[in-house]
Amino acid sequence: MDSHRLHHAVRRVVSLILLATFIIVAVTGVILLFKSSIALYRLVPVKGLLAAKLHEYAAFVMTGAGIIHAYLNRHSIKSYVKALILTTEQR
Repeated sequence: MDSHRLHHAVRRVVSLILLATFIIVAVTGVILLFKSSIALYRLVPVKGLLAAKLHEYAAFVMTGAGIIHAYLNRHSIKSYVKALILTTEQR
């Protein structure tokens, strides 16, 4: 596998990890926010402690994947920042 294909394969995997961990963090965050609501616990069979641990671990994985994502997209990010700086300087 050449480096170009490997780069795109890694980007796809990292993007999917970010998506999955975002969903986990969002859902468990809502569960933790409304943990006193009995009606929510009837709808979602995840107990508070499990939700908290899932939330914590998914957040760590999401942070790592976010760092890798930023590194893989550093050239695009650099051009976005340059364009933003040039736009604000022209005002």
